[in-house]
Amino acid sequence: MTLDDEIEEANKQSWQNASEQYRMREEDPPTTLYHYTDAAGLEGILRSGTIWATHAGYLNDPHEVVHGQEIFRSMITRTLIHSKDVIGREFYDKCIENFDEKGPFMNPLVGYFCASFSSKGDDLSQYRAYSAQGSGYCIGFDTKALVAEIGKISYANGSLFRLVRMEYDTAEQRRTLERIVRDAVSLARTLAREHGDQARETVLHKLSLQCIQEALMVGCLYKQPGFQDEDEWRIVPTPFGDPAKPFDTNVRARHRNGLFIPYLELPVDPSDRRTTSVREIYVGPKLPFDKARNGIVKLFHTLKVSNNLDFEEAKIKRSSTFLQ
Repeated sequence: MTLDDEIEEANKQSWQNASEQYRMREEDPPTTLYHYTDAAGLEGILRSGTIWATHAGYLNDPHEVVHGQEIFRSMITRTLIHSKDVIGREFYDKCIENFDEKGPFMNPLVGYFCASFSSKGDDLSQYRAYSAQGSGYCIGFDTKALVAEIGKISYANGSLFRLVRMEYDTAEQRRTLERIVRDAVSLARTLAREHGDQARETVLHKLSLQCIQEALMVGCLYKQPGFQDEDEWRIVPTPFGDPAKPFDTNVRARHRNGLFIPYLELPVDPSDRRTTSVREIYVGPKLPFDKARNGIVKLFHTLKVSNNLDFEEAKIKRSSTFLQ
């Protein structure tokens, strides 16, 4: 097997490893997932049967999307300082060089759009953060129906989008990234010995790029531990599908606080709109419940006329939380 063949095999394995990290986080989702939003968001979801997946660079806390990258970069730097073997030091040094120079162009966040959900319904802290300070709504979706709909998205053959659980455990995040680096540097040592000094630069360069790419893809699943009470699940794009058409033809933009924010519309209801994946709606604690419930009932009545949707009034629930 030639050096190019061995590097290509390593690249395939790297992608398989990253895909497995996503697959593991698809397991055992709760039967209901909740999305916190304001009145305009609720109306938009009900009328269109879609939810907006916002570009990661425009989330409420943009720092969260680079959390995994920062762990990886600091870990490589720390390992370089303590590494004693020559090839290991050269590999870590090449990782830092490529990460700083090429990382922004390899970054999966360039096309990272996400829609956020929580396993926790009627949660006070999330009303405050994402639901107009408690003057909004908490929408409960049937998870099985939600997954079925995102599986129909036409951006790829099969599904380019997955529903995944976010990882908050910093120790687990570090263990996974350390495994990625350990496997890469071990292979670099092996190939450098097998193919000699003349191939060392090629080996270190290409394997460091593969290591960075896998770390960036996996790092998209990581959040800071301070957010763990939200128990977030996300609909996210993955690089493992076979794109049938590019994102760019589907990206739209809305404006907020003077900025135009890119987003994608993702289906949450069947295209015929005869059923809905919405299972319950909590009225935020700062809203007058009776008025809010009656308004939602009227809205569903208009949707029933136009789209044959139905929704039981009993599924509109009063929040058990309290806000002044």
